[in-house]
Amino acid sequence: MLTKEEISKEIVFRKTAAADGEIVLTGELIERIEAKHSQGPSPNGYDITFHLTEEGSKQLAEDSSEIVKEEQELSIWGKDGIITSAKMTEPITDGTFVLSGSYGEEEARQYMDQFAK
Repeated sequence: MLTKEEISKEIVFRKTAAADGEIVLTGELIERIEAKHSQGPSPNGYDITFHLTEEGSKQLAEDSSEIVKEEQELSIWGKDGIITSAKMTEPITDGTFVLSGSYGEEEARQYMDQFAK
């Protein structure tokens, strides 16, 4: 788990997968990030869960509704470029964003390293 103090401030969430896509969230609006066993179809895999601050929750709820309506992607960027991107199918309104790719343990660790300072 990464706490607010351990999360890179260079992390940004963008509308679309383009480097110049509109910024939706920054690392400062993330409370903590956890990698834990998936609850989905691959229980041996890992999901990565972002828990947002109150401000981040409000911002993502608004922007994710637009992203879904426009059939866009939400991408996550770090200091070395794009980390991941996915098409959104429903708005995120509860302040929790999950990358549910059922990642292997090593892959989940690599993602977490990219999100850390």
